[in-house]
Amino acid sequence: MTLLNGAVSCIGTGLTNGTSYQEKFSNHTKQFMEVPKLVNEIKLTYTPRKLKRWSYINASATANSILRSWFPEKTINVQETFVALFLNAQNEVIGVHTFATGGVSWVNVDLRLIMAVALKSLAVSIIVAHNHPSGNLQPSEADKDFTKRIKEAAGLFQIRLLDHLIVVEGGVFLSMCDAGYL
Repeated sequence: MTLLNGAVSCIGTGLTNGTSYQEKFSNHTKQFMEVPKLVNEIKLTYTPRKLKRWSYINASATANSILRSWFPEKTINVQETFVALFLNAQNEVIGVHTFATGGVSWVNVDLRLIMAVALKSLAVSIIVAHNHPSGNLQPSEADKDFTKRIKEAAGLFQIRLLDHLIVVEGGVFLSMCDAGYL
């Protein structure tokens, strides 16, 4: 190794006379930074906002009154919609999210998305709801099965599924918890 005008030069390193390690490293870093990223970046964010606070959820009727505005009256008899309330430890609503809008007699909801939103919002409890355009308040076997799957998945993260509401036109609803299905 010889010192040439303040720059270090090494034999066999690919450094030419007068090229310093800093210059070579800097060029290598630039080349590395310009390589296209081959992996998607995952970014998790939670931005709490000071919104109008809803009251403490202490009954299925309270949850129904809050959720009603997420079921448009113009389409409540036309297509199913699936919505969830996310609650903190004091059972205060910290968020509401519409997950899917489906067809006349079905809605396809990805359970992973429900859990992702619950985790990102730091929810302690969840209340889910969907409408039956037919006006029939009785849960289908698919409704019962999906409710069980939500409860099991949420339990893995110590999140409680408090209720699953089935809503129909006119403010009428069925609480699967109150009816003994949950």
